[in-house]
Amino acid sequence: MRNVWLLFAVMLLYSCDTRQDFNANLNTAPELQVRRDDNNFNPLYAYQVTITDSLKLSQGNYYFDYLLSDDESPKDVKVSVSIIGSGILQNTAGTPSNGYIFNPLTVGFQSINLKAIDRYGLSASANINLIVFKNIPPVAVLTYLKTSVYDPLEYRIQADQSYSGDPKFGGRIINYQFSISPNYQVTTPYNFISYIFPSIGNYQVSLRVQDNDGVWSPSCVIYINVS
Repeated sequence: MRNVWLLFAVMLLYSCDTRQDFNANLNTAPELQVRRDDNNFNPLYAYQVTITDSLKLSQGNYYFDYLLSDDESPKDVKVSVSIIGSGILQNTAGTPSNGYIFNPLTVGFQSINLKAIDRYGLSASANINLIVFKNIPPVAVLTYLKTSVYDPLEYRIQADQSYSGDPKFGGRIINYQFSISPNYQVTTPYNFISYIFPSIGNYQVSLRVQDNDGVWSPSCVIYINVS
């Protein structure tokens, strides 16, 4: 009788190993994709295996989540997330549980790497390649128009075509500095000034603009032949 039980145990063990090997042969690797979200985890992009993106350092956080597909039942897949660079990576405790927040601490290249491994050792990976920058300087553009509203030599000096170097990252122009030879200068939040020239002649006019990061543009210089 003892030999019968021993034979049954061996057969059961062999059957389990065979079933596990059979399941392993049928198993396919998991699929892993990642996407960028807004700060409420609403999607900004579609899911992708690799994302190449950029982030302004003053924006602070980069939000993302991942999508895992696997045919195992029950599912037994471990997903790890790591960074190459300098920053703080945080998993959201609430919904979605697969959402993450990355806060870079320095400018330069940052990489966020995700890897999924199932119980049979098959794996998948997804990546976010992130360029973190500090600021793109604004650009000054200067135009003019003769108005002669209050005086025949009155001109409207315009800076409305000037622009921030990084508007999609929240950059905007906050100040305009107009300079007119020989000795007039004014800084204003408005993108134009009206100026009455003292006499006819050729005048140098220059413009610098400042963005909300405190960075000034190079000067834009034009010459106005006042007549």
